Amino acid sequence: MAVRFASQAPTLAASLTTSSLNLGTAIGSSIAGVALETSLGATGPVVVGTAIAALYFLPLGLLVAKEQAVGSLRKSPPPSSCTA
Repeated sequence: MAVRFASQAPTLAASLTTSSLNLGTAIGSSIAGVALETSLGATGPVVVGTAIAALYFLPLGLLVAKEQAVGSLRKSPPPSSCTA
C-alpha cells in the first residue's frame, strides 16, 4: 500500500515494511524484558505476547465488521421504480 502512494520513491516506501517489523520487534522485546523482571517471572513475556496478540484482533475485528457492512450495502437490491 505504501508503494502505491510513493510513486517518486518506491524503494523508500518498500523499506517501511522492514522498518516497521524491526521497530515492533524492538518494542515487544523491551516490554517482554520489563515483564520478565516483574513478579510474574518467566510467565511475564508469555502474558505480554498474549496481550499483544489480543490487541491484534481489535482492529482486525473492526475491519471485518466494516467490510461486512459495506458488503451488505453492495448486495442490497436497487430501489424499484414504480411508475404507473
